[in-house]
Amino acid sequence: QKSNRPPFDLLAKVELIASSGSVESAQMRVFSRLAKVAFSKRFTADPADTAFEFGNQFYRVRGKSHNASVKIMNAFVDVMSPPDAASRSVPLKAVDSRFPLRAVLSAILVDDKHKELGKRVLEGYVWLSCQKCHSLGSSKPRGPVNLARVLDIACDKIGWGLLTDILVESVEKLCEFDNTPCALELMEQITRSSSIGDSQCSLVCARLAKLTSKKMLNNDRFLSKPTTTANLFLTQYKHLEKDSSNKEFCDELLNSFVDIMSPRDCKSRKEPSSQINQDFPLRDILDLLIDRGLMELGKRALEGYVWLSSQRVSSWSSGGPTLLCTLEDPLVSLCEALGWNKLEDVLVESIKMLCKYRSIEKALFFVDRIAPPVSEGICQRLRICSNMAKIACDKQIEEFRDARRYKSASDLPRYKKVLWLVGNYCPAIAPKFVTLAKKLSVNAILYPLLTDVALRSSSSTDAMKNTLSELTIHCAQILNSRVASSPDTATAWTITNADLYQHHEFGDFLQNQCKKTFDWRVRKSDHRGFEATLSRLIYAREITCQSYQPCYSGPYHFKITKLKTCRVALSALSCSCSSENYSWDNRIMQRPTTCLRDTSHTEHQSYKAKLDVIKAYLPADSTLKRKADELNVDDDDDVVLTGVAGVAEAVAKRVKAAEDAGEVIEIL
Repeated sequence: QKSNRPPFDLLAKVELIASSGSVESAQMRVFSRLAKVAFSKRFTADPADTAFEFGNQFYRVRGKSHNASVKIMNAFVDVMSPPDAASRSVPLKAVDSRFPLRAVLSAILVDDKHKELGKRVLEGYVWLSCQKCHSLGSSKPRGPVNLARVLDIACDKIGWGLLTDILVESVEKLCEFDNTPCALELMEQITRSSSIGDSQCSLVCARLAKLTSKKMLNNDRFLSKPTTTANLFLTQYKHLEKDSSNKEFCDELLNSFVDIMSPRDCKSRKEPSSQINQDFPLRDILDLLIDRGLMELGKRALEGYVWLSSQRVSSWSSGGPTLLCTLEDPLVSLCEALGWNKLEDVLVESIKMLCKYRSIEKALFFVDRIAPPVSEGICQRLRICSNMAKIACDKQIEEFRDARRYKSASDLPRYKKVLWLVGNYCPAIAPKFVTLAKKLSVNAILYPLLTDVALRSSSSTDAMKNTLSELTIHCAQILNSRVASSPDTATAWTITNADLYQHHEFGDFLQNQCKKTFDWRVRKSDHRGFEATLSRLIYAREITCQSYQPCYSGPYHFKITKLKTCRVALSALSCSCSSENYSWDNRIMQRPTTCLRDTSHTEHQSYKAKLDVIKAYLPADSTLKRKADELNVDDDDDVVLTGVAGVAEAVAKRVKAAEDAGEVIEIL
């Protein structure tokens, strides 16, 4: 009591001599009494340090004497958890997360024996961790926070039969001290252990579920951690429903959770502080409610999910109710049971929210999954799905029109989906899609779209057939005009009076009719001067200029893009292409990398083959086929420039063609 030296130093000096027969040696008796005194004096002052010292002393004597290791175990356990509960004393320092509970249990249960001692250690730990110690000041204890970390070794070595009351008390204390996260962690550990099939563990889970459901399933917890709380509800419900005596309690639990997820009064809804993500168990919740015939609760749960998933959390959104795309079966079952009219508002709202948060592709997929076959005829389901399809397709067409992207072959599946939905469910916006499709690239989008066998085989409605017919004729006209032109001509990129711009870097590019873009890595301070030099071409909309950083970092680039094309004879092509290969490693890159002299004949043969395929899809009316064969689109691209006098020659050709057709009137 008067020395600063640890009392365990003296304990370490006792020489251990094995007992002879049933008589205990004097050294062992001295060692046992010293251990009791040392632990009792130190544990009250600092439980954690005493527990660490117990581990050191135990492993020191274990190899020398089994009896000594048992003596030291009993001495420590008697101090930590006295046999007489009335003799327990509150330590000066709190037993918190620093306490080495796992090390203590590992030492006591090292030989798979002494289960009762292990149980007493856990009982003492639970009691000590709930006491208001001097070191806590005005704070309150946190409860047995370390218990979840030792559950594996405790269940394996001690057994569920001895742990049931301890675990129930631990969860109850954690909830009492508002330490819900640790209580949830402990319950999750118990649930994972129950999957092994131990009946005692299942009983523990059921008791815990009934004990903590009302404390842990509340509005505040759901708003802070919606996914975790929903998973906890499902876990507790599954444990409780195994016992038929809990039926009334299970029904109450279901109603309580749905009230939290979707309050009856919409005005009382609160935004979650944590975003609902893709892990939210919406399917499990709906399946549970549908299996029990609680369709109205299922409708409310669906409404709650759509609203919660559409709220912004810290200026971030998950993209709306994206989980609905994978819930075709439960949604259809719910709608068939209650009537499609009752769920019309929530279904339409979900499409609007998906479109609002730029999840249009998922909105299209969702409509496609739940829409009925058109052959079923007019019904409420078809009417509602048609309304949903109109909203999604209208938004997608708008995005197609406004965005510079969606022009490559990788976007073809989305165009197919829009065309199929428009043709079958919302023909009112078919003209919008046709107008958009006529501006698309024939090679990348239009031709593959119109020659898709699966899409054409599903075109059973008049609107779908008419849309395909109109686009097919348009595609045939374009291909026919390209095939009708000479293979010795090419569509080139042109700039008026390009020879007037003699810049040492991009002067050759402006005159080179094979190249569309010129990308130059150059310091940003020079960009304004380049724009001033090219200002006339920019205002005339013959080129665009862009100052940017690839991947938003690194050196700046200056990019020039030509906008106008014309038909040019290969013999008159202004070309300065070389065999040099351009890459991002070089300072300058021009696109396309190939020369028109090399690709013109190949493209002509490709157009001819595509035209032959498209003709097979033209309507049976021979007049339309003849129209596709004879029509030559009259636009600026068909003017073939063969030299300096190319424009005058092109005008003369047009005048002569008009005279032959009787379209020129002589004015006297």
